[in-house]
Amino acid sequence: MNSLKTLIITNVKEEYPPMIEMLTNRKMEDLVISNSLDEMSIHPDNSMIRDIIYSLNTIKIKEIYVIGEINKEPLISKHHLSKIDNTNLPKEASNWLIETPPMISIIKNNIKYIKEHPLIPHSITISGILVNRNTGDLEEIS
Repeated sequence: MNSLKTLIITNVKEEYPPMIEMLTNRKMEDLVISNSLDEMSIHPDNSMIRDIIYSLNTIKIKEIYVIGEINKEPLISKHHLSKIDNTNLPKEASNWLIETPPMISIIKNNIKYIKEHPLIPHSITISGILVNRNTGDLEEIS
């Protein structure tokens, strides 16, 4: 019999499965991990929400954790951006490339977006955890 699974959406590096097991109090065989945490509300039709809906419909998911790690690097440094011909690049796009929003707001916004999405059943528990690897601090977010 297939057991219910926990879907993990994270930016925590793949080499840290023991951390994810500890954070969720679940065994690895009960976890489905997607290492692609991004701000869904910025990209409301991104592939992440499609992946969540697909997972809910193909795997028996009982809960979703959004786990984010503080100190995520920007997509591109200001130095590298200055070397790109960005004359046709809108200011919002260049800001998105070099500015990383606070991880706590990314987690909160994604939890809200997932909870409010019309194709996500209300029976699915959605939680968040903010990880600070430098201090070892963990903060539960709901």
